[in-house]
Amino acid sequence: MVADLDGQPGINVADLTYLVTFLFTGGSPLDCSHWSHSEEFGDCFGGDMKSPDEPSAPFSLSSECLDENANNGDSTEYMWVELIGNDLHVHHINAYYQCCLEYAVTFDINGYEITACETDTGDLCDCLCYFNLESVLPDIYIGIPCEFIVTLIGIYGDTVGVDTLVIEDSTYMYIDVIGNDLHIHHMNAYANCCPEFYVDYNIEGSNITVTEIDSLSECYCMCYYNIATTLYDISDGEWIVALIGVCNHTWGGPCDTVGVDTVIVGDHDW
Repeated sequence: MVADLDGQPGINVADLTYLVTFLFTGGSPLDCSHWSHSEEFGDCFGGDMKSPDEPSAPFSLSSECLDENANNGDSTEYMWVELIGNDLHVHHINAYYQCCLEYAVTFDINGYEITACETDTGDLCDCLCYFNLESVLPDIYIGIPCEFIVTLIGIYGDTVGVDTLVIEDSTYMYIDVIGNDLHIHHMNAYANCCPEFYVDYNIEGSNITVTEIDSLSECYCMCYYNIATTLYDISDGEWIVALIGVCNHTWGGPCDTVGVDTVIVGDHDW
């Protein structure tokens, strides 16, 4: 909690004395303005918005037959993968298949190895053409940095290609210093989708610890938020700011260090 009650920098025994004097002997009113702060919380903007026992099914997309000028006139066959939101997208470029193709893909997952196997469920046609194909495996992002090896097996049982999907930790913090105010941003905070956030500060010497807390119980869904909090009227000097989040003490949710940064407030030549 913000415990600086006497309007002077720092939290120490003087604040306790100030509080006791105010409560029991009619001392001066509490002055918490020096460490006042505010919070902003963005709306949930994606992620796993369903119960974990109702996983999404993979699905596939196919272009029409491509003409000879498609893909800049290059007919080289290749595959590549990308992460969009939480979903793995496997692209098969210039697939040379029969022109009545009805494209489908099944996925086999073994640890961090994923094999995508193409099938054709359509009727046979007496013609061939090029396609750009895409298959999607939903909800592959598991919330931690990791690396997947993805192999694409073609309709005829051949290996089209192998690609690596590297997923880095998407959550991060940054701090803006505007005048003597610290604006602390937590981007892509991953938390339950019915939160009630508040931010707690602990200030000791030149160290500021900012802790995000979700006071509600867990929902059966998760999503991402951008969270910002502003600490006003910081004294000039060098401050070390640590951001902890998102804690949920009700259900024992994660309470990890998002980041630590050093900021300079006020005149640099003090």
